[in-house]
Amino acid sequence: MAVALPATLTSVALLRPDISLAVSQTSMATRAFFLLMAEQLSSFILGVRGLASTIAAASATSVISQQGQGLMDIAAQGLGNFESWSTLTSGISAPWAAGGIQTGTPVSLSPGVSGLTQAAILGTDIDLGPQGQPIAGWAGDIPVILGVGNYRASLARRLSTSLGQLIYHQDYGSRIPPELGQVLTTGAQALITAYGKSALAADPRTQAILSASTTMLSGQPNSVFFSAVVQPIGPGLAPIQLNEVLTPA
Repeated sequence: MAVALPATLTSVALLRPDISLAVSQTSMATRAFFLLMAEQLSSFILGVRGLASTIAAASATSVISQQGQGLMDIAAQGLGNFESWSTLTSGISAPWAAGGIQTGTPVSLSPGVSGLTQAAILGTDIDLGPQGQPIAGWAGDIPVILGVGNYRASLARRLSTSLGQLIYHQDYGSRIPPELGQVLTTGAQALITAYGKSALAADPRTQAILSASTTMLSGQPNSVFFSAVVQPIGPGLAPIQLNEVLTPA
């Protein structure tokens, strides 16, 4: 203030030389100065309060939905920004609009990857049901599978499809199925593991294969149990465990 106030008085004198009384100049400039300082102090206090509420909300790990709330309301309350609602969809079924979430539903605020983000990274496809099982009957709509579930199902289908079997997708599939029609040995076991890792790596959504193994099934000489841990692409996505019983086609 010791520097700002004299500078303000000098500016007023230059702008309004017709005001000759020093007392009038000082009074006007001082009043304007303190009004400006009060306005800036009020803005600072409001900003600090908003930051404190945001920090307090961010420290929470979950909230319980209230009547009539949607994810936008919960994001505004819990994250300090309603536009962050899409990060809260993991584990919460649509609809997510106001009133669409059942009262009393726990909504996690911890960092993670939402269902929408998973779908954007790992894709959405028609749900054909469990591998090797009949497709479910018509239920009035086309079932879809998205995100991690879609990626896991795609890997399982790739493993059980003979490489080159699809006329228009010659690079799709694996070399495992032709091996399953023979009597398996320990050497064939290692070969199937290598074939499986190659097929998993061929999927563009695969970032790394952390482990893979093949076990021969007792009582089923032509079938194997293939297990792998795969890291998909995308920030925040956890490794996926894949367990598949592969049988001759």
